[in-house]
Amino acid sequence: MKLSISPTAPPADVSRTRRERLHSVAGLVCCVTSSVVAAACFLPHQSLWNDEATQMSGLRLSPIGVVLWLTNRIDHDFGVPDDRMPPISYWAGWAWSKAFGLEEVPLRWLGVACVAAATALVFDSARRGWGLASAWAAGLLFALSPNVAVQAVEIRAYPLLILASACIFACLVRFLIAEEPGRTRWLIGLTASGILATYTHFFGLVASGAAFLAALVMTRARRGRIGPVLVAGTVSGLAAMALIPFVFASVGISRSMGAGFREKVAGLGRLAGRLLAHPSMMLHRYVIAATIAGGVLALVGAIARRRTPVTGGLIVALASGATVVAGVHLAQSSFDAASPSYNAWMLPAVALLMASGLASASRTVRIGTALGVAMMIAADIDGIVQLAVHGDAFAHTPHRRIASIVRELGPDRVAIVHEHNSRERWQVYAPIRYEFGKTVPQYLYQGEGADGPRLSSYPDPAKGDEPESRLPEYVIVIQSDSIHAPELVRRLQGPPTAKADGPLAKEFSASERWERVREATFLAFIETHLDVFRRKDAGTIARTPLKEFTPR
Repeated sequence: MKLSISPTAPPADVSRTRRERLHSVAGLVCCVTSSVVAAACFLPHQSLWNDEATQMSGLRLSPIGVVLWLTNRIDHDFGVPDDRMPPISYWAGWAWSKAFGLEEVPLRWLGVACVAAATALVFDSARRGWGLASAWAAGLLFALSPNVAVQAVEIRAYPLLILASACIFACLVRFLIAEEPGRTRWLIGLTASGILATYTHFFGLVASGAAFLAALVMTRARRGRIGPVLVAGTVSGLAAMALIPFVFASVGISRSMGAGFREKVAGLGRLAGRLLAHPSMMLHRYVIAATIAGGVLALVGAIARRRTPVTGGLIVALASGATVVAGVHLAQSSFDAASPSYNAWMLPAVALLMASGLASASRTVRIGTALGVAMMIAADIDGIVQLAVHGDAFAHTPHRRIASIVRELGPDRVAIVHEHNSRERWQVYAPIRYEFGKTVPQYLYQGEGADGPRLSSYPDPAKGDEPESRLPEYVIVIQSDSIHAPELVRRLQGPPTAKADGPLAKEFSASERWERVREATFLAFIETHLDVFRRKDAGTIARTPLKEFTPR
């Protein structure tokens, strides 16, 4: 009896290949979608803050004009602080704004798109390096990370830095697994990605240098030719020389933070914690416990595979980059080198490394890594849920809520007075200045004078004091304070706390000329308490009554 086989039936190995491709595409789509959804959960909650006001001001310039501005060749008085940054994020934002507009929400979606692309690169890099199981793990760890989600919606260079870093590590992975004839193109890609990262953010140079060092070390360990790696690294280094004018301009506006050694060490500890966890995950102790335990299990699994080129390369890159960051952070006080935002370049590599143990030859290591990854993904999902529910509290500032009050009262009938001469007032001042310009004047309370409170023009006191009699119908008195994550979480979990009146609020409350019509405390990393006072002699024409709102 003769068996007949249909000519359309594919061989078994072809069917397996097709299934693998289908599973890869499904995993890629799932991870990218998860990334977009996670970022979209937080996007409506993030508020404009100091650095974003500066970025959006600079986006009004042409690509050449922004270079001249960033290198301090041309001064533009936007009314907000100057920037210290390479130009690529401005160029990308400028191009995006031409297509989608120079408004806050469309510009936030640029970052979401960048992080979605980075997620695809992380997934594919893990698949090539260790297989589909590691790809799913790395893709979801990266896509659902609250640290990635909050950076994705920033109108700054950070989402682009994450994308450039993902490109760097994608090229590094492909270089480490490629055979000798095909490694040149990945060295070229690594060089191009390093230059992209370097001109996106100064810390992109750290990411690029760490990746080249990893390529060099692993090539040497495999007895390969290190000459091409040295040439590519030299080209990348020479290309970075054009950053010098931007560096000098940055140094010119840097100011000492005055941090001591203990504070710097604590900053390094916070950075280490932020590579896996986010403050939104601190609301439940079991979530943080799961993150720590899961991270330990996954890290043990990664170390168990340290002899493989890809895993070893990632360990070298992260260790060398972290060493440079720690050294710079401890050696100077002009900027916070341990800032989690500056070091967002590590996030793609961390996700890749944590997933590598799933490809171990040891069944025990694979099970331990799978358990660790599952625990971290569950903790990440809880963090994203908290960002969706309590996102306003995890925003930089409460500007969106302050701005809604200003618009409700009428910008031409409002003045802002900052009660305290603290650094945090800039975080409130700059977004208001960007959105409302000089229509909403801002003042700094200087104490009680002979004729009433002394209010100097802010931020330029040289313009003179403003008499109380010339203030508009409404005055919003603001107290702003920076709070760290543990304190923010404690306040979010507890009942609302009453904020004592500041000196100016007390003066206005005791005055016969003013009446308090609103009081609220807005919880964010820049906590803001405001009192709205209305001049009693402002007339009888009233607008719609002020809406009631929850204070937090």
